[in-house]
Amino acid sequence: NGRRGLWTSGAELFVEHPLTGVGSNAFPTAAPQGQVAHNVFVGIAAELGVVGITLFLAILGFVLLAAIQQPSGRRALCLSLFATWGLGASALTWEHRKPTWIILSLIIVSAMVVTRGRDATPNRRKAPWGFPYSSNWSG
Repeated sequence: NGRRGLWTSGAELFVEHPLTGVGSNAFPTAAPQGQVAHNVFVGIAAELGVVGITLFLAILGFVLLAAIQQPSGRRALCLSLFATWGLGASALTWEHRKPTWIILSLIIVSAMVVTRGRDATPNRRKAPWGFPYSSNWSG
């Protein structure tokens, strides 16, 4: 399906411009085929270089850590969402697409809800849906 040639072009662009890459969203103009990378990791490495791929992998690391630290039911859901996204991202150019950032954000928000629930002070009650709340408006 031609992806191997695109990935090879991405690797060559990364070797030619290792530090900063060829520029954001410049893969189609820099690659000989004139197409997108069809792989999030190859695309980011070629377009943003070591700096961009390091930051993106750090984001993914934080999201994975947030998914692992959740209770078992949510952990399974978040890890399956993360794995499904990873499978799609390895064959599609999703770094600029909304599903990437929605999925990663939902995992982080889910972890924050769990953390806030654990850190609730004893004088706060929990609503049936799990969020802590106070009976008075002052907090």
